[in-house]
Amino acid sequence: LEALDFCDVLHPLTVERFTEEFWGQKIYTTSLTEDMQHRMMAKFHDGKLGDIAAECRKEDNTKYSSEEISDLEAQFEGQRRTLNLPWAFCDGALELQSSFIEKVGLGNDIEVGVYFSKVGSGMVGSGWHSDNNHNITIQVCGQKDWYVIPGNTNTVGNRGLLEQPRNGHEQGCRIPATGPADTACYNMRPGSVIYLPPGYWHQVVPVEEDSFSVDIRIANLAQCKWICEAVFVSLLAKFYGQSDRLLAVNNEDMGQGFSASLRPQVQHIQQNLEGILAECKPLRCIPFEALHTDGLSKGASLDFLRESNFLAPPLDSGASVGLNRLVAMSLKRRDDEVLLVQLHSVSSLSTMEYIRFTVLCLIDVLDAMQLLMGHAKVPIGVLYRKSPGDELRTLLRALVHANV
Repeated sequence: LEALDFCDVLHPLTVERFTEEFWGQKIYTTSLTEDMQHRMMAKFHDGKLGDIAAECRKEDNTKYSSEEISDLEAQFEGQRRTLNLPWAFCDGALELQSSFIEKVGLGNDIEVGVYFSKVGSGMVGSGWHSDNNHNITIQVCGQKDWYVIPGNTNTVGNRGLLEQPRNGHEQGCRIPATGPADTACYNMRPGSVIYLPPGYWHQVVPVEEDSFSVDIRIANLAQCKWICEAVFVSLLAKFYGQSDRLLAVNNEDMGQGFSASLRPQVQHIQQNLEGILAECKPLRCIPFEALHTDGLSKGASLDFLRESNFLAPPLDSGASVGLNRLVAMSLKRRDDEVLLVQLHSVSSLSTMEYIRFTVLCLIDVLDAMQLLMGHAKVPIGVLYRKSPGDELRTLLRALVHANV
């Protein structure tokens, strides 16, 4: 069967019109063509829970055991529970992820999950709630009613309507009325598609037959969060790396002024903020190959990234490059010819994981990459002399384009 294409999910709207008119702004609904519905069913094992669960992962990227899958099936059939498997990696899920990265390119993280529901199993999620991501849901089998109320798209976290506010920002957010006059209801039948921007309040209720739906989630990274991430890693690098002095909030900081240890950090931010942000750009989603992907750990060969044109323009050999301070890099030899360049980023501030990716390339680049790992910045010309040839030039262009 032909691979799933995200453009077919939006049809008849083009990607360009979708991103200009709806992305992060308002709800969009459409329906799949009959051919696309057929391919969705086939690529998601005809909606069979056991087969799909066997290709899902848990939060720690481990697979579900046969016993766990049996328990999930029992919960669904016997206890009439709604099941949410947020990390699916069957062919259909991988194709939708890959196509979104290629055709849309928005967001720094894309995940595909699945929902199984029975009539009477209750509402999906925690009743009325809002999510801190872009949601595109495709109804494959059965029917659900989506009740929706517009919300603040500049949300910074998931929240249930009845949850107590956790901070001043949430305290200031308006809690909407949820009566019939205040909500819009969308009836999702097989083939229906709905896009929901971040922050929109919603609840979902199965209404007919066993329901199976596919959920595409695209991370919504607020600019204020990224500014904080960049400032945090800059302060860590300059003041906390080799310091033998405890740099913790003290009584003086709790008073009217700044302590002697805090003042230089404040000055560093005031004087260098634009440079800090320029050196710590948000990471792009990197195109991946199923062959080199293991669940949440994505990967691709450098040849694939070259063919996908995931490359920055040719680099000036007189310029310098350095690793984004949010990213850790490790180098592993696979054999005498292949080098694994492993990229990982988990924020020490927000605990958010931004990247877990491996690039497979020729081992010719090893000396240059070791030099890059050992220094904050290295002239590109020096790296070229360390590892001559096109492989390093292509690898650097791919990493620069990814903002790594």
